[in-house]
Amino acid sequence: SSAASDVYKRQVSAGGKNLRQGLLVAQFALSFVILTTASLVSVSLYKLNNQDGGFDAGKVLTVGFDLNFSNYDNGQKIRDFSRNILGEVKNLPGVELASVSASFPLASTLAGPIEFQTQQQALGEQDVKPRASAAVVSADYHQVLNIPLLNGRFFTAQDDENNLPVVIICLLYTSDAADEEDSVD
Repeated sequence: SSAASDVYKRQVSAGGKNLRQGLLVAQFALSFVILTTASLVSVSLYKLNNQDGGFDAGKVLTVGFDLNFSNYDNGQKIRDFSRNILGEVKNLPGVELASVSASFPLASTLAGPIEFQTQQQALGEQDVKPRASAAVVSADYHQVLNIPLLNGRFFTAQDDENNLPVVIICLLYTSDAADEEDSVD
């Protein structure tokens, strides 16, 4: 019985040693994968931070407001609040330009992606329509962020809920549209 016990102990200790070695190899492999992933994410974030976002936020101050829905329960009250606060901010000393936006640049937009169709496109009901990101902004928004205008005009104070909707189209869309022989004027 003593010999059988010694053989069993040797088998268990050999099996335990193999298990420990296997777990150690798995731990090193997992550590390597985690470190590689972390370094790739760091490099990506560094490169993303150094990309031109299409706007200059160097001298821009942003302030967020969470309006109480019981007091601001319709669009008109929200627009009135925005116009009042914008008028007060524009009158502050040292303020060159001011604008109001429903979201920050490159942030998700409240209006969300909106389907659209140009007059030149012949799309049926079942066809997938192009989608665009939309944000609600006031006049001077693009000037505040120093976003260049290549053609057309910026938004003005007259572009409000009482007039026809106005859009500013990015250069990337106009390039894609030109490739499809679809003009944007």
